[in-house]
Amino acid sequence: MKNIFIIIAVIVTLLYINKGKENSIEKLEEGCNSGNVINCMQLAETVKPDYITSEKFYKIACNTHKYAAGCLGVQELYETNLLKDNNYMKTFEYSHKACDLNISMACVNLSMMYLGGQGTKENPIKAKEYYHKGCDNKTNKICKEYTDLYNEMGIEYSE
Repeated sequence: MKNIFIIIAVIVTLLYINKGKENSIEKLEEGCNSGNVINCMQLAETVKPDYITSEKFYKIACNTHKYAAGCLGVQELYETNLLKDNNYMKTFEYSHKACDLNISMACVNLSMMYLGGQGTKENPIKAKEYYHKGCDNKTNKICKEYTDLYNEMGIEYSE
């Protein structure tokens, strides 16, 4: 008999938690649709692992609100293949948007994509340009590694 009460209590608790989550998602979506970019980002994170829906809200944050973290979110979904379509062109597109919004790591990522011809035509000149944009602020630890890599490949760059 005691086990039945425990099971009922667990079920009621789970139903209550699920109802609360549905209400909060509805409120976040309402806020996102009203222009609150933070609500869009919260939604994108809350709905994971539903990556298709997550992508939708990251894209709203990036494309509608020009919010760099939204662009990075979309870029990451494509780059890590969480959307299961290996779309380097989309990775390139959203890396570019994030770089344009001054996210240095996205610029470095673009540089590597130009260097390897992923999602775009191979272009060492553009690669160097975006490498400079991403690494000239000298706050990015990975830039030292990329500097060494570029120098090994014969593309002169020093910090």
